[in-house]
Amino acid sequence: FNVAEALSHADAEAEVSTNFKRLNGSKDNFRGFSSSMIEGTYDLSGQRMQTYSRIVIATGTPPTPGARGAQYLVQLTVTGFADEAAKQGPDIEAVIKGFTVAAKN
Repeated sequence: FNVAEALSHADAEAEVSTNFKRLNGSKDNFRGFSSSMIEGTYDLSGQRMQTYSRIVIATGTPPTPGARGAQYLVQLTVTGFADEAAKQGPDIEAVIKGFTVAAKN
């Protein structure tokens, strides 16, 4: 499984949305795991939507020393009406900041 190759396609779902406009994005690691994040706006049924999506490829704790842990795709997507983004911003930020991915010890 090639993590970099998988993450090169991570934003595709958002980018094919009708009239998608990218506002922000990152390929930086998320809490030590490979990740891709995209934020943008798009049209849906006559409404302008705003979305945040992060995909993380997390690795579980290896069962034995030197073994490779299982890999998991974890995704968080938060979407709201773009014209309510300022009003809902603090709540959306709280959800995003509360998103945690960690290997179980």
